[in-house]
Amino acid sequence: MMFTSNRYLMGEFVNPLWLKSLAWLVAIIIVGLNVWLLYKVFWVDWVSSFKLLRMDLVKNNLVYLS
Repeated sequence: MMFTSNRYLMGEFVNPLWLKSLAWLVAIIIVGLNVWLLYKVFWVDWVSSFKLLRMDLVKNNLVYLS
């Protein structure tokens, strides 16, 4: 995108402003979805798995809560 947006290199075939804006919007959406996926995988699933493990240990009397 940076190469085709350079007027010196591309001359009259440079990307228009609407295409650059669309590319930035798509990039922001992809980064946002990746951050959301990392949050879901490493925070929500991680925390819920520890909660389930703790409930299972307490249920089987392997851990006593104080």
